Amino acid sequence: MFSTKLKQLRLARGLTLDGLAEKMGGIVTKQALSKYEKGLTSPTPAVLTKLADALSVKSAELFRESRYNVELVAYRKRATLLKRDQEEIESLVRESLDERLRLQSLVQEDGRLNLPVRKFKVERLEDAETAAMELRKKWNLGEAPVADVIALLEDRLIHVFEVEGVSEKFDGISALAYDQEGGIKGAAVVSRKLVAGERQRLNIVHELGHVVLDIAEDVDEEKAAFRFAGAFLAPAAVMYREVGKSRTSIQLRELLLLKKLFGMSIQALLFRLRDLKIINDSAYKWSCIQVNRMNMRLREPGELPREEPQC
Repeated sequence: MFSTKLKQLRLARGLTLDGLAEKMGGIVTKQALSKYEKGLTSPTPAVLTKLADALSVKSAELFRESRYNVELVAYRKRATLLKRDQEEIESLVRESLDERLRLQSLVQEDGRLNLPVRKFKVERLEDAETAAMELRKKWNLGEAPVADVIALLEDRLIHVFEVEGVSEKFDGISALAYDQEGGIKGAAVVSRKLVAGERQRLNIVHELGHVVLDIAEDVDEEKAAFRFAGAFLAPAAVMYREVGKSRTSIQLRELLLLKKLFGMSIQALLFRLRDLKIINDSAYKWSCIQVNRMNMRLREPGELPREEPQC
């Protein structure tokens, strides 16, 4: 429907009604645009052309109905994320995934989505650890660290998007696209752009966790997804080989080596070491205090390069 498509495109471009009216050269008011979006009136051919130009699409695109129903699976945001920013992100994800799947169908890509959606039951946090290893086994990854997370997902037709220019209060989101019969046709994981490579990798796998895990109501969903991400990027067996099964402390130089090996931040590695009981709560807290004292909480040494989507 034209009205729905117009609003989705406007929000995906990060435009307010005032902003869109201004971009169109003021030939219509924001009140008129609001009526278009509510389906109360329709634009003239001249206004339609201006609308398409302002939104960087062809006029026909404004009338193209989506072939897919896009469901936002999980949403990691801070409570203070503005509603406007939230609407922009949601519209951008829906628009991007719909467009990507449409292009995929045009080139007749015959690959199948290799993703077990909500197949791994999590009734306690430790089940997320098991799920990560089961997915690695399904994808024939062995125990070796993942060199390129984005390439791994794209090879399995899982789309990776990065949202640019949005609030730092947004971390990530995941989405599924269904056809009219309810079959899953595509999946996407989304993270905020311009974050360090180690944080980018964890964000992406965290969102993947939200898609594949079937989490019980009494289990903290965010903690389960984080446990899944840690286990997927740094399998327990490899961590034990690299660090040992019990340590009273761990030095910064060791953490930097582990960071390079697993592609995880120092803070995520410390959390992982505590999850595996390699270090106890006291050692974890002491290490976190040192991270804060060295002003590494927001920016760590040994920052890793970002991975780039190829699709």
